[in-house]
Amino acid sequence: MSDISFPGITKERTLRYDDVVRRIEEQIRSGNLPNGTRLSGERDMAREMGVGRVTIRRALGLLRDKALIRLDGTRGWIVDQALVTERNALRSFTEFAALRRARAHARVLRQGIREATLSEIEVFGLAVGDRVMDLVRLRMMDDEPTALEESRVPLDLCPELALADFSTASLHALLRSAGIGPVRADYDLTAVAANEDQAALLQITARAPLLAAEAIARDQTGRVVECSSSLFRADRYRFHTTLKSGSDVG
Repeated sequence: MSDISFPGITKERTLRYDDVVRRIEEQIRSGNLPNGTRLSGERDMAREMGVGRVTIRRALGLLRDKALIRLDGTRGWIVDQALVTERNALRSFTEFAALRRARAHARVLRQGIREATLSEIEVFGLAVGDRVMDLVRLRMMDDEPTALEESRVPLDLCPELALADFSTASLHALLRSAGIGPVRADYDLTAVAANEDQAALLQITARAPLLAAEAIARDQTGRVVECSSSLFRADRYRFHTTLKSGSDVG
């Protein structure tokens, strides 16, 4: 797409960098700047908005941190809005939606209580015969199907989970209210292809790429409180981390 300018922006006062962020963000979230749109260069944007290039540079950095744009080495700043962006922070799907000012809800595909499997007994530190809540949901932001998620939680940790309406309720919020909110998680991410059932639920074609996440979440005491398996649409999920060289980490 061609460069996009920002018509109609007044220059009656000097804009702060957060004003620039807000105005560009509004254009992106409204759909006026769809994914793939190339923004104007820093110099042109600074002239259009009546601000300095330092202000524009700072605003673009914040928009990148909000996972709304990315820097392409050959094309410059590109609108690239992911619905869910992980950035070395443990957040629930509901919290991601709140950051985007979107509504998180779910279609509950399975919710039940069963005896823990041998692998769950080992991971959770349970006894034979202990029960877990097994929850499978199609997660949506507003009306966009975004992920398939299965969560397993030992029932004794939070018995009220058995009666919760997870079409709207946040699992992590309920765990926090019980004093066992997850504070860290071991997280594995791989790429897989969607099968026909997954594709139908996520409204994509069979064999389309998915990002599969396996997480083991622990509370502040180190106790495992949740095991989850998630399948994210690759076009609606981004994972960002910071890598360090061996010399930096000792």
